[in-house]
Amino acid sequence: MKKRQTGRVGAVEAEFFNGLLRAYALVCAATQAHQRLQAVHADNAALLEIAQGQYDIGLIARDALDRRRAATEQAQVAALRAGDDAAAARRALQLLTGFDAEVAPGPLAPLAEAPDAMAALRDLDSKVLLQRPDIRQAEAELRAANANIGAARAAFFPSIRLSTSLGSASNSLDDLFSSGSRSWSFMPQLVLPIFDFGRNRANLDLAWTRRHAGVIEYERSIEAAFREVADALDARATFAVSEAQLREQDRLAALRLERAERRVSRGLADRQDLLADRIEATRTTLDHLHAQRDLALSRIALFRAFYGVELPARL
Repeated sequence: MKKRQTGRVGAVEAEFFNGLLRAYALVCAATQAHQRLQAVHADNAALLEIAQGQYDIGLIARDALDRRRAATEQAQVAALRAGDDAAAARRALQLLTGFDAEVAPGPLAPLAEAPDAMAALRDLDSKVLLQRPDIRQAEAELRAANANIGAARAAFFPSIRLSTSLGSASNSLDDLFSSGSRSWSFMPQLVLPIFDFGRNRANLDLAWTRRHAGVIEYERSIEAAFREVADALDARATFAVSEAQLREQDRLAALRLERAERRVSRGLADRQDLLADRIEATRTTLDHLHAQRDLALSRIALFRAFYGVELPARL
């Protein structure tokens, strides 16, 4: 009974901490997005002021002024919406923690970037998932029903490599799910009886065995575990590529902005050009921020998938 309770508590803890980490990452992302969109609105407002002055003395046409005003209004609406998103994210986090104190969000980079994470995910054997609280809970229920756990594992638990030497999902893991529908396609095979109940019969009827409530829950727990791992590994690989590309674009945009600032300081360009360059650079930074958010959330999904599992290195 104690083991069953421990497994149940572990599964609840996994859900709670996963939700808490997600909520905090979303607060960090939403707060920083709001700050950047406020900066975009401020620069657009400055450009509108310049355009109004140019229109007043006949340097630009009315259509150009109207386009600049429309861009400023759009930037204002985007900043207001971002503020609403940030407030909603903070309320969600406060609801989870039970505290009304103001949250001081930190940078997203530490949540998204983990140099040692890939080492932890390389060449993982599926047996590590037997440490997950939900699977331990399901096996405890089977033991309580006098089931042969070795036979249950041999029949229902896929013995495969979860990941490649690069830390991505293995072909064996992807093969557990039908292409397109992503439905569970693993076919169990009974080699030994799972339930004997003291009778000398094989009990190798798969349909009969699957009618047992404990077996049903055991299969569901195994499918959930492998699905979470497959989804998390696939997502992290995709988001890691996207984040790396946008990080480089953000770096290049920052360099272009530095050059623009030097041109303005030397009188080689005017403030209007600098404001336009700054808006473009900020939007690139915002794209990178969104990629960091997605990568951080994928890392949190990995934490959820491997909760309670001892890996070679931390995630």
